Amino acid sequence: MNRWISWIGQWLGLMAIAAPAAIAAVPVEFTPASSPTQLAKQLGVAQTAQTCGSSFRQVKTPDGRSLKLRSQPHTDAKILGEIPNATQVLFNLSNRDGNWAEVTIPGGKTGWVATQFLVEHPISTQVPASLRIRTLDGGAVHVRASPIPNAKVVSTLATGTVVQFRQSIGYWTKIVAPHGISGFVDNRFLVCT
Repeated sequence: MNRWISWIGQWLGLMAIAAPAAIAAVPVEFTPASSPTQLAKQLGVAQTAQTCGSSFRQVKTPDGRSLKLRSQPHTDAKILGEIPNATQVLFNLSNRDGNWAEVTIPGGKTGWVATQFLVEHPISTQVPASLRIRTLDGGAVHVRASPIPNAKVVSTLATGTVVQFRQSIGYWTKIVAPHGISGFVDNRFLVCT
């Protein structure tokens, strides 16, 4: 970590040398930080706290009508079905501009909807020590040996099971189940308790 802090200090010093004269005249003072919070404060960078969110969304149209599920993220795409207003869906990803979301609806069908008609669940500002397993259909979730989709299944957990949070790794969370089994669960199936 000290090497990292030293590199940042050197980089800031080089930025002052390469900066215009008005900025370069400001002295760069840097002392080693004792924590990531202190380092962020010294660099004037806002820290982002880990948050506890959910991949579940609710369909909410202004007139209460059903929302069209499409094959592609545009209004000319084939309609795969309709999602009744107030239906819970699983958010998978969004397109680059964020105007469309790929969702999975109850029954397992996947398609695209306009994001303006999806309501997020409240998000906590802290990752809690425990999370709850949740699926659209109430089925079980696989706990895997490593954070990859085809990793060995070490256990299955029923919807509603409360697990202990250990670590986030990309799209996966390392958990400890009530019976002591440790493994990885897809983030989409974890909600705040």
